[in-house]
Amino acid sequence: MPEIDASEFTYVENDKEAVLRVRETGRIVVIIQAMSVKSLKTVSLNNEMLPQKSTYFYPKIASGIVIAGLA
Repeated sequence: MPEIDASEFTYVENDKEAVLRVRETGRIVVIIQAMSVKSLKTVSLNNEMLPQKSTYFYPKIASGIVIAGLA
């Protein structure tokens, strides 16, 4: 099986958007269950890494505020 470049993947936040993209493009979609806070905490406490886009939280803290606080 050939390797697929990461740029071939698109992330969307919800299932309605995913279905719309499938209808528009004819490509496939994978819908995964959201990660629980408990699972995220376990991964964090074990110093493990998660794949990109494997978590989605809302509302997000504005990154500029966090960075300004660290400067």
